[in-house]
Parts: sequence; C-alpha cells; structure tokens
Amino acid sequence: MRTNPLVKARNLGNLTAAMVAFGCLWCAGCGNETPAANGEPASGPPSSSSSTPPAAAQAPAPEAPIAWWVPQNWERVPGEKPMRVATFRRGVANEEIVVSQFPGDVGGVLANVNRWRQQVGLPPITEAELPTQIRPFDNGKLKGHTMRLRGEHQHMLAAIIGDPDANRTWFVKAVTTPMAADTLEVNLYAFAGSFGTGEFPSELAPSATQPSQK
Repeated sequence: MRTNPLVKARNLGNLTAAMVAFGCLWCAGCGNETPAANGEPASGPPSSSSSTPPAAAQAPAPEAPIAWWVPQNWERVPGEKPMRVATFRRGVANEEIVVSQFPGDVGGVLANVNRWRQQVGLPPITEAELPTQIRPFDNGKLKGHTMRLRGEHQHMLAAIIGDPDANRTWFVKAVTTPMAADTLEVNLYAFAGSFGTGEFPSELAPSATQPSQK
C-alpha cells in the first residue's frame, strides 16, 4: 500500500522540529554557569562590571603646616575651624590646645598678653611688668614666649612664636582648670618650643611626655 505524500511530508516536518528543539536544549546545557537575574553569573568570581562600589579609601591624616613635635597623649582633632590651623585634645580631658597663625606680629607681645589676661578675668599689665609674666625661648630656628595666666577659675597656657622669615606669628593656647593646667603646662611649652625644628626640646626632658610625631 502506498503512503499518502501529504502525510509523509507532515511526519517529516514533525521529526525535523523535534530534532531542532533537542539541539537547542543540549546547547543551553553546555555552559558552566547559569545567568542570574541581573545578567551576572550566579556562581564564580564577580565580573569587573559588578555594581558593588569599592570600599572608600581612608582620608590621609592632615599634614603639619610647620615642623613641630607633638606629645604622645595628644590627638589632633579632624576638620577645620575658623581662625585655627590645628586643634589638639589630650587623652580623655576636655581641654583643647589651639594653634593659630596670623600675618605680621599681630600687635606685639604686650597687646596679646593683655587681651588674653582679660579673657581669664585678669587686669592688664604694663610694658615694665611684662618680663615677669612671660618666659622667652630660642630653639635655633624660631623665637617665642610662653606664659601661664592664672585667673581665679581658669588658667590659660599660651605661647607666642615669631616667624619673621615668613612674616607670621603663631599662637598656641589652652584654657583649662588650674589642676589640669598643672599637668598640661610642660607639654604645651615643649610643643611650642618645637616649632620650626620638629624636635623634642631636650632641655625639658624628662618632664614632658615622651615624643610622638602627629
């Protein structure tokens, strides 16, 4: 009995379609990774196009605007504040050690001493009295004066450092309680005395805290 040509063609078409479908399924299984919903492999290392941002780099520590030595128990406070070059805190104490810089001589030593005396409730002094209130120093690079202004409730530890080659003056100040000033005094004077050299003032050893650069 002869087969109807139309039936034969239809059967051949069905067989061809089945073979094509089987081939597609076999190719799909050849890969080692199954695409995830976002188009990235579900396994294996992430590609360079991953949307995960890299970890943020840590901001570098601020550089000192001039060579100085910093006591070991002082920490530099990050960020900037008006009229300040740097701010330090020591240990868990609340007092701040403030560093400022101004052009020229900022009115001279006497004017600044009297201004600071007023801030801690002390009367002004005369030019003749000034040597009894300040202590000069010379570290071979810069010259300056340190002082302790003893108000009734607060003491101010301060230094004025002249930098004539750069036509500027540095101030170092801390206002704190009389008891805290007793433990801060030597280190603040050592810090001020290191301006320009970056070295621990050996004449103050071993009274000041051992050196640490920050």
